[in-house]
Amino acid sequence: MNNPSDAATTRLYERRLPSGGYVAIQVSPVRTLFGPVKIRGEVVVERRPESRRAGHRAPIAACAEDMGTKEIVDALYPIANSDSAIAEVLARKVMVPIAPRRRPSVS
Repeated sequence: MNNPSDAATTRLYERRLPSGGYVAIQVSPVRTLFGPVKIRGEVVVERRPESRRAGHRAPIAACAEDMGTKEIVDALYPIANSDSAIAEVLARKVMVPIAPRRRPSVS
């Protein structure tokens, strides 16, 4: 773990890929300049063999930020749980920002 924020990273979901490796949703707190601390969630996809993982971070396929962990997981789970979505994101070589769904406010 080379990143100082890795110590505060929590893995909330993980599944094995059919071809080896894993997909995980991990969350960590993020300090903002003027606002409260947010939670950043990331879908990471590790396809390298165990022997090649040391010293390297797994690629991030998607990310989301919110004030609550549940909202982050709800937003990222559809991508993390879909082999076709993971394959599409990796083929495009981009990280997908996901906006958590907002619950309607009751007045």
